[in-house]
Amino acid sequence: MYFQSNDISRYLLIFITQPLISILFLYLTYKILNRNRSIHTIILSLFYFTISLGIILNIIYAIAAIFHNINATYIIFYMTTYLLGHSPIYLIVFIKMLLRIEEKPLVKKDLIYVFIYGIIFLFIFFIPNGITIGEETNWRPLYSIDFMIFSYFITTFLIILPLLYFSLKLYRTIKLKSLRKRYRLFIFGTLGFVSTLYGTILYNTWFNPIYRFFWSICGSFFLIITVLFIYFGIGKDL
Repeated sequence: MYFQSNDISRYLLIFITQPLISILFLYLTYKILNRNRSIHTIILSLFYFTISLGIILNIIYAIAAIFHNINATYIIFYMTTYLLGHSPIYLIVFIKMLLRIEEKPLVKKDLIYVFIYGIIFLFIFFIPNGITIGEETNWRPLYSIDFMIFSYFITTFLIILPLLYFSLKLYRTIKLKSLRKRYRLFIFGTLGFVSTLYGTILYNTWFNPIYRFFWSICGSFFLIITVLFIYFGIGKDL
């Protein structure tokens, strides 16, 4: 049976922590769009909304696995993985747009960037023996070392390096001390978010019970802090 697993940290993460995170992210999405609906706020809200939707689907996936709904389990699992992996691209596009805030938004160019990243990320599902899920794993996804290496590669070169580059580039364009102080909060949030990406990949592939229990609690708390830094650093006053 599904609940015969001893991985208590996973249930704690999925059925307690993740619903709270999802609600928070939906609330931040609402706050951003309710304050001012522009291309900049839409892109930033997609960052929060995509993560929230991915988390909601992950909860549904866990429930579908409990009841052995095979077709739904497969479909929801891959949708969840794709949404969560795709979400950081909107943060990069948002920062790039802020660099051109006084110019005409290059929406088509930015959408192409999102599309290309989405296509590249799909390759993660075609890694030989990268993800194993089925009755033999009790419907719990198992990720291989090859999956971890490829995930770190994509995360580092397509997300983290561009995110840090554009964040620092934008910081150098800010002249007012008050704005620079606020933006430093945004950068701290960005660095924290980067750390959660690395930590989550390790959580998915390294089955050390101590680390998994630690990350199921502290990792989620850290994620909440970082996205709030991002919101209060820039998103709140858009």
